[in-house]
Amino acid sequence: LASPSRHHLDSVQVLRAIAAIMDVLFHVNLFFVERLSADGEQASGVFLMGFLGVEIFFVISGFIILHVNMGALGQPGSVGTYVYKRLVRLFPPYWIVIVLTFLAFQMDNDPPPYIWDPAVLVKNVVMLSKPQESLFSLIWTLQYELIFYGLFSVFLLHRTLGVAVFAAWAGLCLLRLATGEIPSGLTRLSSAYCLLFFMGMAVAAGHARITRRAAPALIGGGGGLFVFVIWREVA
Repeated sequence: LASPSRHHLDSVQVLRAIAAIMDVLFHVNLFFVERLSADGEQASGVFLMGFLGVEIFFVISGFIILHVNMGALGQPGSVGTYVYKRLVRLFPPYWIVIVLTFLAFQMDNDPPPYIWDPAVLVKNVVMLSKPQESLFSLIWTLQYELIFYGLFSVFLLHRTLGVAVFAAWAGLCLLRLATGEIPSGLTRLSSAYCLLFFMGMAVAAGHARITRRAAPALIGGGGGLFVFVIWREVA
């Protein structure tokens, strides 16, 4: 991560590419290889580890968002620009996918009935649909991103308030990890997946401040925590 550029880190771009490839291989194996193979088998169990690509993206998001907005913390005037950039980056590509998916359903002989429900369509457009009524099955990943983007904006409004909000958020996620109980109405907000954003933010906060001697310990500890969170989430 030791790149001289503050806003463009080559190693992060490489990690993004690796995560994207992992995710593609996972879904190709899951949705295509199994259907095309003569015996119905998937290509390889190793490909199933590609689901970690999404988790890596969450860590990268935590890192990038704090890294590029470090100088804007506690500056309310930056919130408008931040929100605009996040929404433009997230929604237009998503809307294209939604339109294409909706059109594809029109060619299906037995489309799901909910696609004709105006309320469901609106919830899909604003990214608030439930899993059983989503036109785009991977919307859950974007919903986590949206939650993180929204809560991070508090940091831009007020540093101390941001710390308090994120501390409460982390506490909620850790409580669910410890008890296994899902707080009512807070399934996404309390998920262990949210802790992956915290990991990325921790790396951003320590970036350029850690010494070469401390780096292996940080990488080892962070890697261990990453594996633990994923294990608890999928167990």
